[in-house]
Amino acid sequence: YFLEDPSNIECIEGEDATLTCKIRFENQPVNWLKDGKAITFNESCAKSNQGTEYKLIIKNVKSDDSGEYCMQVGTVSRKLQLKIK
Repeated sequence: YFLEDPSNIECIEGEDATLTCKIRFENQPVNWLKDGKAITFNESCAKSNQGTEYKLIIKNVKSDDSGEYCMQVGTVSRKLQLKIK
């Protein structure tokens, strides 16, 4: 499923963080989780995709945004860590 695994990210508090992953197929239902819980999308946290590239964008990151993020496609998933400095 995954063409490119997501990488761990370090971000400075107040900046925007973009988590990116590439999968094999376009327009797949993708779920994003943080610390094992589904993410609620709003004006400060959004998802997008172009073709096979899927992104989670977190605007103006805070220390509570640090943690383990997971991208799920069907039964397959990949994890990454977001660290806030």
